Amino acid sequence: MNERLIWLTLRNAIGGGAGIRALVMQGDVMAASDILRAAYPECVVAGSDLDFQLKCNQFIELVQKGRMEDAIGFGQEHLTVFQDNPTYRSKLEVCTTT
Repeated sequence: MNERLIWLTLRNAIGGGAGIRALVMQGDVMAASDILRAAYPECVVAGSDLDFQLKCNQFIELVQKGRMEDAIGFGQEHLTVFQDNPTYRSKLEVCTTT
């Protein structure tokens, strides 16, 4: 299933995606991720583009909130798995230097 189709499916299924979008906009990416994973585990597959984007957004939120130790720990636990994949290498650099 491609990422666009997954997003459209989720958007239609979860009240137009408003609840998920609101959580992301409020900086609570982990809550949005948890809801998506619980409701649609087949859509947020580990190592997928959506998984990567959600984890990058969470990392950035932690940095913006000044929670540097948490951000470093989160990055080491959740983002390093993407560093050896050429598809994500440049995106990962952007995520961690923004």
